[in-house]
Amino acid sequence: PYTTVRNFIRSIEKNNADRPMLINTDVRVFFAPPFLGPNIELFFQAQNLFDIKQEVNVYEDTGRADESVQLELFRRTGTQVGGLNSLDEFFYRQEFFGAPRRVSIGLSYSF
Repeated sequence: PYTTVRNFIRSIEKNNADRPMLINTDVRVFFAPPFLGPNIELFFQAQNLFDIKQEVNVYEDTGRADESVQLELFRRTGTQVGGLNSLDEFFYRQEFFGAPRRVSIGLSYSF
């Protein structure tokens, strides 16, 4: 949940809206080939298997990680930002999104 902001006024009621639903699928598979010995296992691990864009944080004014009312207001007024980033780069917050798919393949040895 998060507390919404409408027309630059924060809601009196705390946590009055829900973030977008988060779906995550992880897989881990082990295989112990008999010809390698009893202590050696092969493994395959995938986090965020379907590579879904996960919104873990959101802007308070829209409830989305990739949209902001403030960005649209800046665009409409033609405001130019200074510095190295463009307006879109400034409002793209990587920490608002979950990690992309990660795949690991390996060998584990237990002793």
